[in-house]
Amino acid sequence: MNNHEHVRARLLEKYGANEVGTWRINGEDPNCDWGGHHHEPYLDTVSGTYRNVVNYALSLGGFFNWGAGGSITKIGNSLEVKNVDPTPVQVREESVQRKFAIERIREILSSIEFMDRKFLVMEKGDGFLLQMSYMEEDVDNPGSGPVEQKTRKWYASPFMTESELVETVWAMVCRSQMHVTAEHFKYKGRRVYSPHFDINARIEMCDANRFDCRAPIKPEPK
Repeated sequence: MNNHEHVRARLLEKYGANEVGTWRINGEDPNCDWGGHHHEPYLDTVSGTYRNVVNYALSLGGFFNWGAGGSITKIGNSLEVKNVDPTPVQVREESVQRKFAIERIREILSSIEFMDRKFLVMEKGDGFLLQMSYMEEDVDNPGSGPVEQKTRKWYASPFMTESELVETVWAMVCRSQMHVTAEHFKYKGRRVYSPHFDINARIEMCDANRFDCRAPIKPEPK
């Protein structure tokens, strides 16, 4: 997820995505230091659905200065300001574009081969999610027979090039193979590199200085 997507997610936590109203948009404070003068420059006042207002704000020059993004504040309801909701024609056009995009992604995925893996795509927000599935025995239930396994989901932008999409699938395959290897590798009968260890347990090991390092080499006396 690029930085703009992080800002979009932050903004969408403030109000409901389908909330309708009038909104004041301010740009990001250009001063990223603690000292000096601070202000969020006024950019625009618009009406419409909050999700569309967020998309509009992200497209405005001045909404970003050093990366964190500006702010959006609801100020009521008014019909006298610019409405940023798409018209029915725009909605139909966007639907056709998304249909073309997902069909193009499926076409590219159908040309990728790796062992018995299947590649899936689903719509999500303003983009798509890629996932890989395969049949393999559950390592925690040996002898139970193959069951469907799925990787985590990987975000794909509708604006990705063919090369970027294939490279994303390549990264997904590599990460999945690392996961499978870590599940099957054992030392003294234990999966010491299991990908399912709780991250807080790893932090506890760090805090306890559970490191296995060679003693530093002492320089020979002159």
